[in-house]
Amino acid sequence: MKAILLFFASILLLSFVKIEMQTGIRTPVEKYEGKIKTITETDYMAWISSPTAPNADTLRWRSTVIKNFDKGNIERDEAYVKQSGEVLNTNTPKYDDHGRTIQILSVDKHKQVFPKIIDKYDTLGNKIEETHYNEKDSVHARFIYKYDAHGNCIEWRRFNNKNATTSKHLLKYDEHNNNTEEQSFIIGDKPFEKFTYKYNEKGLEIEKKTYRGDTVVNHYVNTYDSHDNLAQSTYYDSKDHLQEELSSIHKYEYDKTGNWTKHEVLSTAGKPRFRTVRKIEYY
Repeated sequence: MKAILLFFASILLLSFVKIEMQTGIRTPVEKYEGKIKTITETDYMAWISSPTAPNADTLRWRSTVIKNFDKGNIERDEAYVKQSGEVLNTNTPKYDDHGRTIQILSVDKHKQVFPKIIDKYDTLGNKIEETHYNEKDSVHARFIYKYDAHGNCIEWRRFNNKNATTSKHLLKYDEHNNNTEEQSFIIGDKPFEKFTYKYNEKGLEIEKKTYRGDTVVNHYVNTYDSHDNLAQSTYYDSKDHLQEELSSIHKYEYDKTGNWTKHEVLSTAGKPRFRTVRKIEYY
């Protein structure tokens, strides 16, 4: 059980750094230095049966994605490929005149169209609706967003394919427009979880607490390197006891332009959990 918990905790920690989710408000978008033409990104991970692998050789290939950009560092498309180089599927975003994503279309190697995502914005540029379609072009899920006068999302809801609310999220912000609290509700407006956040002077998240009711069930403390990338995330349980097996250390290698080309996630004992290797081509 501990191994499984560690595996999923590591997935979350890696996602915190790398992945821009299609839904949700808090996920940071990675910024690149220079004019990038192509990024080939390959992920390796430890076995789920042995997530604290003793050495780097036990990490196995997980996925490879090739991202193509225009000269403004706007992503044109991304292709997921096998180790052999065979393309599995390609995601292609479509943008409006303001550079905002209005559609993401996924096509597999047989040119079969997979689920797509369509976004809508208000006159101020805030995304107010996000609709996910299935392979039959029917609505699978829909997300609605509301904002305050500063452009901060203060509420978002998820609706299912029958247009029934499945979850609601309420958010609060500080005077610097940092999201300091998010409370989630499940069907029937029943409170489910609450998250609180603290930030450093750069606006980087340094602490996250998870509540069930008024009880803290866990919290993370984060530190960053000189490039503002996550360097260490330390996990504590509901009794404020350090959980080393769920904590992680992040190490990076950077190219001369300032973009990272290698990212490793290790246990606090130095055992590898994940590794991402990038090959970057510039204009």
